[in-house]
Amino acid sequence: MIAHLQRASHTAGLLTYLFGPGERGNHTNPRLIAGDGHGAPIEMLAKPDALPYLAHALDAPVERLGARAPERPVWVCSVRSDPRHPDLTDSQWAEVARRVVAATGIAPDGDPDACRWIALRNQLRLVHVVATLAREDGGVHHAYRDAFRLQTECHRIATELGHLPPAPRPTPRAQCRVRSHEFFDVMFSGVR
Repeated sequence: MIAHLQRASHTAGLLTYLFGPGERGNHTNPRLIAGDGHGAPIEMLAKPDALPYLAHALDAPVERLGARAPERPVWVCSVRSDPRHPDLTDSQWAEVARRVVAATGIAPDGDPDACRWIALRNQLRLVHVVATLAREDGGVHHAYRDAFRLQTECHRIATELGHLPPAPRPTPRAQCRVRSHEFFDVMFSGVR
C-alpha cells in the first residue's frame, strides 16, 4: 500500500473534485464508504447535490475555531493498493480508512473529540480519506508525525493482506554471539 498526504484549503472544492469526473475523466462511481461526523448525517449528505452540506458538516469544528483555524485545515490521505493483487471491497477499504485515521491521530479509537472525517472511493485500488484538522474539543490535530505513522500502518495492513511477506524473524542475541564466535574461529584458525 502506498499513501500520499496532502493539505487543502477548501473542503467544498475538494469534495466537488473527488465526487466529480476528475481531471482525466477517471473518477467512476464516486461513493462514500465510511466516516465519522460526530452526529452530522454524513451518510445522508453523500449525494452529489448535497456536497455543500457535507463540506459544511466536516467544516463545523473548523468554523468554531475562528481565527485560530489553520490556513489549510483539510487533511487528505490517498491510499493505493498494489495492482498485482485483487482490489479490496468497499468494506475492506473502509477498514483501511479507519485504521489510517486511528494510527495518525486524526480519529484515534475511542476518542469522542476526534476530528471529523470521511472516506470515499472514485477509482479502483484507491481510497481518499478527507478530514478537517479541528477537533471537537476545540483543539487542532498537529500532523507533525502523520507521514511516519501512516507509512508504518500501511506496511502493517499490506502485510496482513498478504501483499508483503512477513518480516524475517530476528535472531536471538545468544545465537548471534555463537555464530560470530564460530566465524572468527574459522577465519582465524590458521593465524597464531
